[in-house]
Amino acid sequence: MVFGGMPEVVLAGQHIKNDIIRNYYNTLIRRDIIEKYRIRGEVILKDLIKLLINSTHYTGSKLFNTLKSIGHSVGKSTVLKYVSYLCDSFFMDDLMEFSPKIKDQLQRQRKTYFIDNAFIAILTTRIHMKGGRLFENLIYWHLKQTYKDIDICYFRGDKDEEVDFVLLDSPKKLIQVAYDMQGISTAEREIRALVKAGRKFALSEALVITYDQEKQDSVKWFKNEMRVHLIPAWKYLLGLH
Repeated sequence: MVFGGMPEVVLAGQHIKNDIIRNYYNTLIRRDIIEKYRIRGEVILKDLIKLLINSTHYTGSKLFNTLKSIGHSVGKSTVLKYVSYLCDSFFMDDLMEFSPKIKDQLQRQRKTYFIDNAFIAILTTRIHMKGGRLFENLIYWHLKQTYKDIDICYFRGDKDEEVDFVLLDSPKKLIQVAYDMQGISTAEREIRALVKAGRKFALSEALVITYDQEKQDSVKWFKNEMRVHLIPAWKYLLGLH
């Protein structure tokens, strides 16, 4: 999971994996983005990538203000253009928050996912969150491949509770990604978000993808009840659910 899925990286010895990943990264950024789009602000672009990789959510304004605060002279429209280049080159993808209003979707925070976990592993500085970040990134790309014709978004409640993925199928599907559900506070937070989303979308079932836990349970949050299925990632990725 940490070193992604690029064959050369997977098969390489531990001592040279990072060097290979950095070579892939530098080649991709230069050939598929800087040269293709004739970008002059290479340093700005690379700092932008670091900001995106070290943030689970972003807005154009937040990125612009942060880049400005570290001394970069760049317009907000250029920042958004660079983000679109990263998405168009398939280096990253972003996920909108669910809202029935298009204007709200465009203005609210987006979540970021990168084409291979290896790039997150070598560029993130937030070591404490790396495991969960890699885990969710892995699941996201699996969902993109599995549900190619179905739109995906995320849900945010009125107290910032979050459900990682809402599949806008008929009926909708709620999927939460939690590396470890054994902690009481973690379990309560994840379940509360699912129950709120279930109430919003009139759903009575949800899926939680964990590292190795498996069970089914009926949970209540105030007067709302939901059937929650916990499944290990290996089983979900193999389609055994």
